Amino acid sequence: MKPQQFTALAIAAVVAMTAAVIVHARRQPWTEMRATAAPLAPTLARDATRIARVELRQGENGLTLERKGEAWSLKERDGHPVKAEVVNALVGRLAQSDLVEPKTRSAANHAVLELEDPAQKGARARQVRLLDDRGGALLDVVVGKRKPEAFGPSKGGTYLRRTTEPQTWLATGDIEVSTEPRGWFATSFLELPSDKIARVEVAIPGEPALVLERGAPGKFKVAGLDSSRKLKQGNLVDELARAAASFDLDDVRKLAMTPTGDKISVVTVTSDGGLEVTLRLRRDAGADWVSLAATGDGEAKAASDKINAQTAGWEYKIPAAKAGALLKKLADLVEAG
Repeated sequence: MKPQQFTALAIAAVVAMTAAVIVHARRQPWTEMRATAAPLAPTLARDATRIARVELRQGENGLTLERKGEAWSLKERDGHPVKAEVVNALVGRLAQSDLVEPKTRSAANHAVLELEDPAQKGARARQVRLLDDRGGALLDVVVGKRKPEAFGPSKGGTYLRRTTEPQTWLATGDIEVSTEPRGWFATSFLELPSDKIARVEVAIPGEPALVLERGAPGKFKVAGLDSSRKLKQGNLVDELARAAASFDLDDVRKLAMTPTGDKISVVTVTSDGGLEVTLRLRRDAGADWVSLAATGDGEAKAASDKINAQTAGWEYKIPAAKAGALLKKLADLVEAG
């Protein structure tokens, strides 16, 4: 072998080995960096049962989650229940998070990682404070931008910093924090199988009542409709019935008394087995709100009791599209003439 050929082969071997090391390092970042990581909150897993309040802040938005026993509620919504599993999941992710890679210490660069002052207007950073029953902080941290697969496939990371420190970190864990109320509620408050709905009545002030009755499975007709009247093209009648089967909420507020008056529309949904759910809809300050009550005998009583236990005393903000899908007049369903 000529010297030139030997040298070329040696260089090629070195390049190949270097490439292999780089590829391996890229595939194993979690293992190597994990060895030098430090826990974000070393005692949080042990102290989790001491958490009495969780304070969240992002710009002008702020929420306070309060604990009583194993139940959690939202202070800013008059103590409406929130999902304990969502609170526990957040605490768990913070307890398991490790600070792996130091990033900028410059406050001028914090916003790049969404770790700026969370109290300033328009902030994307979110502050999380976990407090005990005496108001002592078990953890006070600013949560920033998430970085999917930061440490390998299905191993996301999140940029963090302790609130009182300028040092920022890329930490393990895909930590998501919402300062919107609906991020903590059970957003579905009514779920009726649409194929079990037997009748829907829509009463809009100043309009004749509109009654839909189930005919063929999954198909509805307008009760009492004159044979000379023709329904508009499409499945408008069936869509109205399906709209009454389930609701998702955007917000919630305390309800002092059952809404009444000439500005309240009432939708009554009757399902097989005798369960009857009465929905009262009203528009307030440009938003659509609904309250509900259920009745039923026999097997339907258990279902009605469950609905009432969850919704009694509360009024729910629903999307405008949902209100529009429900509040239909006969003229919306049949052709003119």
